[in-house]
Amino acid sequence: MMFENTHDTEIVLMDSQPSDNVTTVAIEMKPGWIYVKVADPKPPVGRIEFFLRRTVNDWCDARPDFVIDRAESITDHGEMLGLHVWYHATSHRRSRRARQSHFPTRSV
Repeated sequence: MMFENTHDTEIVLMDSQPSDNVTTVAIEMKPGWIYVKVADPKPPVGRIEFFLRRTVNDWCDARPDFVIDRAESITDHGEMLGLHVWYHATSHRRSRRARQSHFPTRSV
């Protein structure tokens, strides 16, 4: 995985199977809120959630002092388009498992 920071947008290249050339984008909407989406070309519909969730996990792993408060999926006719993720900074480091268990999602 590679994070490329351009202003408040991070382009995240996901390392996956060689046949998958997937790019996800994490956009900081404002402090404490990011929007994560898959850029074109998109993977098969059944794999979009995997790449979005993995991007959020990797994004958080790179920022161990951030804790996810809430995440909501954005869908269009059943197809997941992206995730809004709200987080806050904490001075206490939490394990990845603790962060993952605190990853509530809800479709909008």
